[in-house]
Amino acid sequence: VQREARGPAWLQRLAGGKFAQRVVGLELTGRKIGDGDLSQLCRCPYLTSLVVDGATEITDQGMDHVGASEELAELSITGAVTDEGMERLGAAANLQVLRLVSSKITDRGLLHLQHLKELRRLELIAPVTDAGMAHLQPLSKLESLRCARSPVLARVLAQIRDISTLECRGTPLEHVMAFLSETQGVAIRIDEPALNSVGASKDLPITTTLIYQVVFTELLDRILKPRELEWTFDNRGLVITSEAAASEGRAGLTALQEQLPNLKRVEVDW
Repeated sequence: VQREARGPAWLQRLAGGKFAQRVVGLELTGRKIGDGDLSQLCRCPYLTSLVVDGATEITDQGMDHVGASEELAELSITGAVTDEGMERLGAAANLQVLRLVSSKITDRGLLHLQHLKELRRLELIAPVTDAGMAHLQPLSKLESLRCARSPVLARVLAQIRDISTLECRGTPLEHVMAFLSETQGVAIRIDEPALNSVGASKDLPITTTLIYQVVFTELLDRILKPRELEWTFDNRGLVITSEAAASEGRAGLTALQEQLPNLKRVEVDW
């Protein structure tokens, strides 16, 4: 009896035959991934974590395969997923971490996330509103929520790449952001009045060394948060500002936090 190969052919080649069946985590960037690939990936019997960045060829049909996976606990996908795809994704009962980037998800799509009872961390880049966020109240185990709700930001974050090398030794913040802006192809500006209000400036010295690949937004958090700064956005791109300025207008999430006692971290970019 010939044993059926599990996982796509390119994964078989990379991992080496039967070892592809034992893959537990995959992070794929810069590779065109479609619904057919997703179908085969979700058939890997031990796959619990799947990160697919820039996979704009993934559609609602691909969410059927995710929903059918009993092992998948972490999923990160950039694609053309709509509210219909969110309904199909709602069948993935064991998901604990979910990151979705799509400009086609609306408030109605968030309603289907109520079925993800094990969800602990949600990062969503989609044009949803407070009414849609209210659908998350049944997620009693949710601990962290990050949502970027502007379609402008959705497009910006969909095009940025991970960072693998960066070394700063007392480099002015302005120069660091100029470098990241150039390498990522994304407009980044500094809100000087907001920085001045917390005793900072565009000349704030930054010292950091990056020796392994990280998500671009994670790098921004690493640079900014220890200095009580934050990144947000406007219609022109990303904005470096103070935590106080970035939090303005987020009061609409207070009710959600009151309903979810385990929700310790909430970040919503307007």
